[in-house]
Amino acid sequence: MNGQLRAVATLGDGDGGYIDLETAGDLTIGGGGIIAPGGNGYGLGGFVYPTAGGSIEIAGPIEAKGGDGGDVDFEALGDLRVTANASVNNIATAAGNDGGDVTFGGGGLVSIAGAVVTT
Repeated sequence: MNGQLRAVATLGDGDGGYIDLETAGDLTIGGGGIIAPGGNGYGLGGFVYPTAGGSIEIAGPIEAKGGDGGDVDFEALGDLRVTANASVNNIATAAGNDGGDVTFGGGGLVSIAGAVVTT
């Protein structure tokens, strides 16, 4: 995937969307990545769930931030790589709220070289 998937809240307190990518083979997320933020107020960040029967390579941004951060769950039966050019960001943008959960599951090697921010 070299484009960008967007599921963005349209209101200040709106929630980010739900993006579920599934493939029986390998999955590469590059380009503009996946952007699913909640609104600037108290909207939840989105939910991003890439799943592959092969390997997953993340080479672009993954964003699910919001008033409370959304959840990001990568599951691969093969290797899972987050390249140095990639980032995963599901921080809480509202004071006192929580960042979301990030899960990296791989049946082979799991390698994280990019930034993962969840606060």
